[in-house]
Amino acid sequence: MEASFLLKNRPHIGEMKASNSGVTSHDNVQLDDIRERISTRIEGMRIMRSQRPDLVKAYGLRSHVVRTGKLSLGQAAERDFVLAWDKEKSELKRELKEYFRIRFNPDLELQQTVLQSIGFEPCKACGSI
Repeated sequence: MEASFLLKNRPHIGEMKASNSGVTSHDNVQLDDIRERISTRIEGMRIMRSQRPDLVKAYGLRSHVVRTGKLSLGQAAERDFVLAWDKEKSELKRELKEYFRIRFNPDLELQQTVLQSIGFEPCKACGSI
């Protein structure tokens, strides 16, 4: 890799995993249904936060480090709470993505190729992507 790209500071890359490939399935839901699910989840998270505001403040934005084991908490109850918060946060993100996917593309039409939609331009010579 160093010879091909003339790298001075070789990156320390281990195994890479990504959850962005493969087949995905989506429920056929209405916007009102998903709005209700999102509102219910946010209310549940609000109640959760009121139970342990100290943990949410300390680990709410970085709960993934507890989930991945990069940070260990002293008590099992604290760890369980942060893991539950992380799970709720992940589910909320998933539901928000689904909401915006449906909201801005209700017929699930693909007007462009995937590469064009993320900013790739066709080749100037042959016109292909």
